[in-house]
Amino acid sequence: MVELKLAWHSLTRNWQRYTLFVLSSTLLVAINYIFVSILQNPSIKAPTNNGKMVISVVAIGFVFIALLSLIFMFYANGFLTRQRNQELGIYNILGMTHRELNVIVFFQNSMMYVVSLITGLLVGISFQELAFLVLRNLLDNDQIVGNTAFSSVLLIATFFLVINLLIYLRDIFKMRRLNPINLLKAARQAPKEPKARWIIGGLGIVILGTGYYLSVTTKPSLSAIILFMIAVVLVVIGTYFLFIAGSIVILKLLRQNKKFYYQPNHFISVSGMLFRMKQNGAGLASICLLCTSTLVVLTAVISLFAGSQKIMENFMPYDMFMTSSQPLNQTQQKHIKELATDNHLKISNQRQLTTSYSTPINIANEHQVKPEFKDISLKNLNLTATTVEQYNQWQGKHLSVADDELLVYSPKERLKTDILTINGITYHIKQISDFDMPDSYADSAPKMMYLFANNRETVEKLLAHDETNDAVPTGFNKNIFVFNVRGTLNQKLTFTKEVKKYLSNLEGNVDSKSEMAQAFKAIFGGLLFVGSLIGITLSITTALIIYYKQISEGLADRHNFETMQRVGLSYKETQKAIHSQMLMVFMLPIAGAVINLGFAYPALRSVFKVLGVWDQGIFASVALSVTVILFICYIIVYLLTTRVYHRIVNG
Repeated sequence: MVELKLAWHSLTRNWQRYTLFVLSSTLLVAINYIFVSILQNPSIKAPTNNGKMVISVVAIGFVFIALLSLIFMFYANGFLTRQRNQELGIYNILGMTHRELNVIVFFQNSMMYVVSLITGLLVGISFQELAFLVLRNLLDNDQIVGNTAFSSVLLIATFFLVINLLIYLRDIFKMRRLNPINLLKAARQAPKEPKARWIIGGLGIVILGTGYYLSVTTKPSLSAIILFMIAVVLVVIGTYFLFIAGSIVILKLLRQNKKFYYQPNHFISVSGMLFRMKQNGAGLASICLLCTSTLVVLTAVISLFAGSQKIMENFMPYDMFMTSSQPLNQTQQKHIKELATDNHLKISNQRQLTTSYSTPINIANEHQVKPEFKDISLKNLNLTATTVEQYNQWQGKHLSVADDELLVYSPKERLKTDILTINGITYHIKQISDFDMPDSYADSAPKMMYLFANNRETVEKLLAHDETNDAVPTGFNKNIFVFNVRGTLNQKLTFTKEVKKYLSNLEGNVDSKSEMAQAFKAIFGGLLFVGSLIGITLSITTALIIYYKQISEGLADRHNFETMQRVGLSYKETQKAIHSQMLMVFMLPIAGAVINLGFAYPALRSVFKVLGVWDQGIFASVALSVTVILFICYIIVYLLTTRVYHRIVNG
């Protein structure tokens, strides 16, 4: 069949061009397969492995990677299409119909699909065990094992088949709109000088500035995550507008500067970029946003994982935390100690406290306390009340207050008043600075506020009943029993199960730091694993886009440099011009990515504070390390791809 022979001949003759596309597809197939194999792995789905948490995190990552794969393969195929058009144009002039050209493209795409799918699956299966080894270590769970399932292979084959069919349909649709002369000229058609679009450039600045403003001014609240997503969308749109339209304006301004423009290297680089900046700007914006995504994703997930221990200590300062409607009696406490002894554990720092259940409140006019059960937000304070006697027993102190006085402990926000009016009664307050909260959420939102009254009757007067939901517990009957235990993690987990079984009839909850540690490993370990895979994929995609861009730019510039060398441009001046153009083009995206990360910092801080996981020292050190590593990798890719550009331009 002549179409098959022509397709094979084109692939073998232009193997360097097609190999890069196949390599890109292979890597994407391998990474997507690893995600799918994790999602369908039965050992991860087991309830004992906190599988639901891991699967949820991996599923989000897979959706992101799948979308990125779809977008990138269309981008890479667009490069192939531009290079293939001249060849198809010749076939069309020689008498081949559009249907026959479609068959050639079909065979080419099919062969590349089969090769990339088989190679990608082999690579994915080979690295699957390494991925599961990393996941086992992150989750500290030896029960997780990798397996090769036919369903995973079938799903990936189907997914990439759909992508390739969409690409093929796009190719034949574009070819039908071109006549033979246009097909022949499409690959070499010289671009026209773009107009300076001041309105789009100005709009890009406004949109980007709005995105930055939202990021900087976002305060810790439930809406912080939504505002952050809006800011991300605005930054993406603004970056594209600014790179496409703003870069043209800047280049035209540079051209008007005669001292700068009329130098051989500046003249060639500015004029060369100006004529291609409409599509060049979109490519630079894509590189900038990919670098930004890499920085933000890796900084966020590594910061979360590095600070997970501190986060756990913040949320649960004691190894065991029990709440009930009645205090634990001596018999129950004695039995718990016996269970600890049976599991070779030693109990220490045992404490018991009776408080009220937390009530969401707002403080109006700086002193009027009003319960807020309907429109609860992170702007509310969570008020908890107990007696000074309970405080003294807990803290080992000897404080006292009058009937109309309250002690107030507010760890994150000092009140600017000497009185509080609660349920129509005004109290004089004394603010204290020390209280070891049993359930410590000091660094999270909403903020906590404890009130200490002189007796139980006064505490009851401070409380409000939630009339919107009778199922929510209220009143001065929340009994907290906490203690620490020393031993191994497995001993603690076994002990926790036995305590929960013993207190199963107790109206309340039994929580342990050991179980929380397992859950945190599932969440933060899964986030780090998925974030790292996403970061690697983004980095690979960025490098490939840069490589495609260099080849495309080299092919477009080769004829121009050959012409200029014929009229007297020396080889040394050619190298200087190339170096000047590469620096102007390739430093912009990484500089923009660093700026975007800087403006993303306040929004990330707000989101982290909402979750109660903010640690500025860890975040800053991780952000700096990730930025330096990415910059080094970026420079390496720049140097390697510049050599390819030199080789193409110089023939």
